[in-house]
Order: sequence, then C-alpha cells, then structure tokens
Amino acid sequence: MSNSKSHHSSHSHSHKHRHKSRNKYKNLISYFISVFTAICVLLIFWGVTIKTGLLNADIMRNSLNSTVYYEEKVASLTDNLKKMFADSGIGEEAAEGVITDRMVVLDTNDYIKGTIENKTPEYDTAELETALTEGITEYLTDQGVTADDALNEYVSLLTKKAAEDYKSNIPFPFVSYYMDFAGKYQDVGKMLILIPIPFLLICLAALLVMHRMKYRGIRYFGYGVCAASILGVITSLLMKKSFIGIADGAEGVYSEFIKTYISNAMRQGIYSALAGFMIFGIIIIVTYYCRKKAI
Repeated sequence: MSNSKSHHSSHSHSHKHRHKSRNKYKNLISYFISVFTAICVLLIFWGVTIKTGLLNADIMRNSLNSTVYYEEKVASLTDNLKKMFADSGIGEEAAEGVITDRMVVLDTNDYIKGTIENKTPEYDTAELETALTEGITEYLTDQGVTADDALNEYVSLLTKKAAEDYKSNIPFPFVSYYMDFAGKYQDVGKMLILIPIPFLLICLAALLVMHRMKYRGIRYFGYGVCAASILGVITSLLMKKSFIGIADGAEGVYSEFIKTYISNAMRQGIYSALAGFMIFGIIIIVTYYCRKKAI
C-alpha cells in the first residue's frame, strides 16, 4: 500500500514537472512570437510613415502654406521685375502689385503637380502680362510719352521678357529631391505595409492554436502590438530629429520649409503608432471579456 502511494505521488510530481516545463516552453515561444509580431507591426508603421508622410504631396503643399515661402517668392520676383524695369528706364513703381500671392501659389502648385505626374507644367501668364502692360503703359503715359505702334511693340516685348523671367523662377527645387526619394522608396513603403500582414495572421493563428485559453494567445499578440506602438513613437521622434538636423545651420525660408515638411511627415508615424495603441486597447478589452467568459 505504501509503495502504491509512493508510486502515485512520484507519478503526480513527474506529471506536474512536465506540465510546468511545457508551460514554460510554451510561454517562451509565445514571447518570441510577440517579439516577431512587434517587428512586423513596426515595419507596417514605417511603411505608413513613408507612404502617407514623406511621399505625401499634400503634406508638401501644406508645409509650403505654413511658411512664408510664397510671400518671399512674390517679393523676390517683384525685385527682379524692378531691376528689369530700371534697366529699361522705367520707374520701379510700375512693378508694384503686378505679381500677386495668388499667381505664385497657383503656378507653384501647377509646377509641383506637373512634375509629380511627369508632365511639363504650363503657366497661364495672361493675367500677369495684362497687369504688366497696364502698369508700364500707365507709367509711360504719366511721363508724357505718346502711345504709338513702336511704343506698343516695345511694351509687348518687355512684357513677354518679364513673363519669361517669372516662369523661369517659379520651379520649386525641393520637388526634384522629392521625386528622387519617391523613385527609390515608393515600392519599399508599399512592401513594408503588405509583406508583414500574412506573417501577423500566422502569428495570431499560432498563438490561438498554442493556447487552450484563447484569450492568452490574443494577449501575447497584444504585447507585440503595444511594443511596436511604443517603438513607433520613439523611432518617429528620433528620425524626425535626425532629418531636421540635416537642415540645421541653414537659414531662410527654404530651410524653414524643410523642417516643417519633415515634422509634418514624421507626425504620420506617430499617428499610426497611436492607432496601434488603440488596437492594443481593443485587444485588452477582448482578452478581458474572453477571460471572464472562460472563468
């Protein structure tokens, strides 16, 4: 009888030891899957940052609007016009108010859109040429110059020259860098989003199959999402600081635009990480409900 009890106790102890060892092994694999889940989700966050942030033309346009780029460009183009008029013996006052913010905004956006779509941008300078003709003619009339065919031809040539100068100064140099970046990373961003998805589904399925209590498997998946969200915020802030550091030391409106654009673009990475925290919150609620139901 004593031997029977001893044997039963030994068998029970051995069973508990195997069960404990199996659980330890299962938990270790689950944590490994959680880490892999975190890497996959983080890759998706980076892909979203590239696609919806750094390669978002709307962010580029909004960043331009947030700076004084257009005001500076109008002032620069007006100065060019004044110098041209001075060389032609026409008073600088004839150039005042000819080039407007509206013209520059519309034409700069046409340039950006045309470059992105690989089309030659076309500028409608009719409004500019009309304003130039009226300004020059009014100035010359005030100076007592009598209008004739020769004068009209001179005004027309000067107007066309001024319009060409205007068009040559509209191109926004950052777009060429943007297009180079897009050419290199457009597909990379797409792959970073799409490739991890099937691996995430496999991870979730493996965790659900591995754990008899399904909420435990979902919980481990949630750990990965939470870790990726934290890393997503950290890496977005670090990359933002690193990229902005490139523009440090440079002055002027162009440098201001670069910093604004990078800041706005990298914010998309933080938004995606916040979405990750929301998903983690949903997972917590689901696991709580499943655990309560299991108990």
